[in-house]
Formats: sequence, structure tokens, C-alpha cells
Amino acid sequence: MVFLQILRVLQLALIMGVLSGFTSGAVAQSGSPEVIPSGSGLPNISVLPTEGGRSCSETKSGGGLAGGSLHLFSGEAVSRADPGFRVGYYGLNLDIDPALERLNGHADLLLHLPAGTTRITLELARQLHISDITDAETGASLSFSRSAGPVDFLVEIELEEETEAGTESQRLIHIAYEGTPGSTGFGSFVFTRRGGAPHFWTLSQPFGSRDWFPNLNTPAVKADSSDVIARIPDGLTLASNGKLQRQTPLGDGRTEWHWRSRYPIAHYLIALTAAPYVQFTDYFRHSPQDSLPVHNFVYPEADSPHLREQARLTLPMMALFTELFGPYPFLSEQYGHVMFGRRGGMEHQTMSSMNNFSRALVAHELAHQWFGNGVTCARWEDIWLNESFATYAEGLVVEAFDGPEAFREWRRGVRGQVTAEPLGRVFVPSERIDPASPDASVARIFRLRTSYQKGALVLHQLRFLLGNDTFFGLLRSWMQGPLRYDSATTEDFIAHTEAFTGKNLRDFFDTWIYGDSHPELEIRYGVRPAAQEEAGLYRMRLQVSATASGGGTADWALPLELRIPAADGSRDTTLTLPGFSQPVTLELSLPFPPGPPEADPDAHLLLGRTDVIAGSFADPNLELRRGLSLQPPYPNPFNGRVLIPFTLSEPTEIRAEIFDVNGRHIAVLYEGLQLTGEHLLRWETEGAASGVYFVVMRAGSVGEMRTVTLVK
Repeated sequence: MVFLQILRVLQLALIMGVLSGFTSGAVAQSGSPEVIPSGSGLPNISVLPTEGGRSCSETKSGGGLAGGSLHLFSGEAVSRADPGFRVGYYGLNLDIDPALERLNGHADLLLHLPAGTTRITLELARQLHISDITDAETGASLSFSRSAGPVDFLVEIELEEETEAGTESQRLIHIAYEGTPGSTGFGSFVFTRRGGAPHFWTLSQPFGSRDWFPNLNTPAVKADSSDVIARIPDGLTLASNGKLQRQTPLGDGRTEWHWRSRYPIAHYLIALTAAPYVQFTDYFRHSPQDSLPVHNFVYPEADSPHLREQARLTLPMMALFTELFGPYPFLSEQYGHVMFGRRGGMEHQTMSSMNNFSRALVAHELAHQWFGNGVTCARWEDIWLNESFATYAEGLVVEAFDGPEAFREWRRGVRGQVTAEPLGRVFVPSERIDPASPDASVARIFRLRTSYQKGALVLHQLRFLLGNDTFFGLLRSWMQGPLRYDSATTEDFIAHTEAFTGKNLRDFFDTWIYGDSHPELEIRYGVRPAAQEEAGLYRMRLQVSATASGGGTADWALPLELRIPAADGSRDTTLTLPGFSQPVTLELSLPFPPGPPEADPDAHLLLGRTDVIAGSFADPNLELRRGLSLQPPYPNPFNGRVLIPFTLSEPTEIRAEIFDVNGRHIAVLYEGLQLTGEHLLRWETEGAASGVYFVVMRAGSVGEMRTVTLVK
């Protein structure tokens, strides 16, 4: 028995090593493939960003696998959260005919089976006909059945023999199939034409891989490696994952292309795209001795110096992300871009599919090679681990390339879009995901406002809370940790963050990732000179309270910066409030007349509406009476100088005058426009006799009067 096990391992290794199950029979060659030369004399056409021109959300937002969701098949409940086995290798060998819009070929899947496994369930769209499933080691046909009804994509395979008790075994199966691939979700497999030439492309996220090859359709389980071999019409270039192993003319009007990846890969990141591309290559020098090729496959009519300049920004972005996140995860293979027919882009592993080369899109898809491909969300509920991180990377590029002020404005812009609606949860509820309804599921999985933007701002809040060194150390640790090249859940990230920082961050993630509201603030303030007005001090009273955008009060657990500017804009001061659960009131002494306070001036926090309300310092609740409010002058009685405070609820033309008890006009203290808020007038009484005087103030049709007593 031991000998048979060793023999089986050797046979599997032989099959994997020389790909004997592939039709061409050619052994993969080492070294670099033939370089496809760039075109010459092409028109100078700039590729402009599509509307928004920003990220793969242009392709995807609009959308998974429901953890623990069940589908009935053959009288059993098939759990999609825990399939009970994994696929360690995908080998696709396809004849693709764009004229007929059909494919014909086979897929080799290396199964890792726990003890006692007698059957497995894979997925393949019903419109693809399976002609045979065999055990690649023995050549024996395996019986299989296909589901029907709404969930018609399941393929149940009876294994030839039960796996040996107490051990995990490996088995390579060979699935021959053909037909016209489907186009669900974001496209899955699309045949089209461009410039009169055939063009086809794939985009399998989240459920579309079953529309063109059989697989275990969950991001929780990665394959260790993959091969894509495809025979397509001459004149087309095929781009896929990993490294191009060979490009072989077949002499019958077709060319065979072989791409291989030897890094772990999620099924939905396997892709192929073909068109009559122009190719050019840049190189990212990641060490003094070595560099990484960055291949670009672009439409001939789109090729231009401007496009190549846009694509070349990949190199400084790679340097930035290497510094912030750690080494590029696929250094022994490549990175690249291939143009395809959808808006936005898709982060296929080592070869991002691109509609354009806008800086934001290039940054977003490149960042996915770390967040999404290096570590992949284990469930579509956890999609923010892919999309929010890549969206935040767009902002990091703005910060690095354009400076902190531009980054602050980027955050403000994103925040405005997130808080335009009161509710929205970053974590995707399981009930909103149905693998049998991919078109409906993608709308919630890939919702721009939550899965991309809100999560990105949550990450910035985490950075603000932890500090730069700890935050970026956390990201590098996440990328180099035990889940590198694996899949992860939100709870995995929370546990890793708490272990790395030594902080209890459960409330933070419960509020911002699992919660569906954001805070809104009300700030009331009032101002008057301090009693020692000769010292030039002003007293300011502030009351800050928080409510949840969905209603009710909100505990404020993050530091809140308040900027207090001078009324004339000449200077300011900033104070930081700790977290609070009830309205907080504080008084300040300031060496300048303050203007309205500003919450979170640097846009670090995910704040919704902030109402700043000018009130009366004298009122315990900082309420401001409507119209004009002439307050008691002080000191009173006085000798030489008296201060006269008043408030206005709106900008108003005022006139302030002094009269004596006989009605004689003594002085005009002020005449003109005054703005909303608290104000102060001074009456210098030089030359006036002791006695009682009237302070009369008019604002529009409203007038008020106070008395003061001069004592000499």
C-alpha cells in the first residue's frame, strides 16, 4: 500500500511537471518567451479616463459567495462555506473559436481530499456540455450528475474509490467539456470585435468562472498553481496569469499560447484576454541585481506616448507600495496590464485587465496584487478586505505624488459621497448574496459607497488612531503573516490588528465595519471677553454632541480635533477632545477674538453633517435669541470704559448710540454691517460727566436699550 501511495505521488508529479494531459504534448521550456514587438507608426491617440476614471469599481460597483448559504442537490444540502475539499491546481486546455463563439477543451483539477470522501461537487454552467470526467491516473471514467432548476450549475462527481481512512489524498481529474460560455455578472466570458478583429475577454468575479471552466467556486480555497493553454486564431495575442511559457504557431491558422502561474491563486483571478495587441514592457527594479517585467498589452488604436507615460507610472507606484505594504507578492513571475472591453478594471493575478490607464485605476488594480490577490477575502461578505484597501491605496498615491493637502481634499471628496446617505454597512450581509442570482448579488457586494469608499475611510481612521508607523507596520505584517497567499475573513484581520497593536479594537470594528451609521455633530458656541479684558483674553464656551446618522445618540470613541480660528482669519489654535458618550461642554481662554469652530479640519474622520451654531455665552444652553440681543454692559457702574456685548442671529445693519438722561445725543459707537454671532463695543467716556446714560441699539426695525452708570 505504501508503495502504491508513493507511485501515485510520482505519477501526479509527472503529470504536473510535463503536463502530459495537455493536447499539444510540448514540454514547457525555461527562459523568456519571444517578445512581441510594439507596433510602429501608430496614431497618437490619448486614452482618457472613462467617466469617473478611477477604479475597478467602475467595472464592478453597481456587486460572492454567501458564507454558509445552502443549495439543495441530490437530496443533500451543499454547503458553499465549507466544501470539505480543495482544488490545488487548475490546468485549462482550450480551443477557442471567436467566429463561432465557442470553446472546446478540458480542465485538469488536482483534488485534495480528506479521508472518507466519496463524492465532490464542482460548478460549471449548464450551457457547457460535459462529455467525460476521468481519473487522470487510472483513465477510468467517473460518473457524475448535474443539477437542474434555478441552481443548475452544480456538478456532483462520484469518486472511483473512497479515500483511505485517516489520510488526505490527492487525485487529478480530467473534465472534457465544450459549448458557448455564458456572460453573467460582470461578463464572465465575452466574445466581441474591435477594429474588425476578434476580441474576447473574461471577468469571473464573483461567480462567473463557472461560465467558462469547472471549479470550486469559493474564494476561501485557493489553488497552489495554474496553467492556461489556449489555441486561438493567428494575429491575436493572448494574455493570462503568471509567465508566458511558449507561443507556438500550429500551421493551421492558429497559435497555441501557454501561460503558467506557480503562486497560489483564487479561481476567479484566473483569466484570459485576446486581441491583436501592441505590447511594450517596462521594468521595476526591486533590488540592485534584479527587476520585474511589467508587460502592457494595449489596443493598437489606443497606443500613444501619453498612454505609455500613464502606464509607466506603475513603476513609482510599485516602489511606493513596496515601501508601505512589503515586497510585490509575485516577484518571480511578472506584473502587467491588458486592455479589455469593460469600464474600469479587474485585478487578475499578475495581469490586470484595464479599460484605461488613469492614475487612480492603475493604482487601484496594482494595490489589489497585495490586497485581494496576495491575501484574498475568504467570503464575498468580506470584500472590503480587497476593495477598501485598494481604494485607500488610490489615496496613498495622491498623498505621495501630490502632497498632504491634495490627500486631504481626496478624503473630503470621498467622505462627501459616503455620507450623502445615512446608512451603509461595509461588511456585506449574507442575505444580500445569492450565488444563483449573480446579477443581483454584484450590486450589493461591489457597492461603491460602502465596499470601496467607506471602508477606505475606516482604514484612514485606523491610521489616525494608531499613527503612521504602527499602521503601515500592521499592513506589512498582514501581507507577510500566516495568511500570505491565503484567504482571510474580517475577523482574521481584527485578530491580527489586535495582536499586532496590543489594543482592544473590537468596538472600533463593530462600529465602523459591522455598523451601518456614521456620526453627525452639533457644536454650539458663545464668546465674550474675559473679566480681565485688559489682558486681551476672550472666553469661549463650546458644547459638542454626537448623533448617529440612522437616528439616536452616538458614542464618540475617536479623538476629535477642533480648530478655533481667529475671527479675522489671522491665526488659529487646535485642541483634541477624547472620546465621549454624552454632550461635552468646555470653556477656553483665547488671546484673540475667535470665529466659528471647525470639527476635524484635516478630514481624518468619517463625519457626516456637522452643524455649528452660534449662541449666547450667557445662556446656559448656548441658545441665541432670534434677531438682536443687547446684553448687560460691564463693569457697571464703571469708571472710564464700559464694555457692551450683543449678539445677532443673522448679518444685520446696526446703529449703537449713547444718550444721557435728558435725551441729549452723546456718541455713536458703531454704524454699519455686523455678522452673525457675539460682538463687543467699547465706550471710552473721556470728557463725560458722572451720571446715568442709555445705550440704544437698533438692528433693522428692532431696538433695545440698556442703562450704564458712570462714576468718577
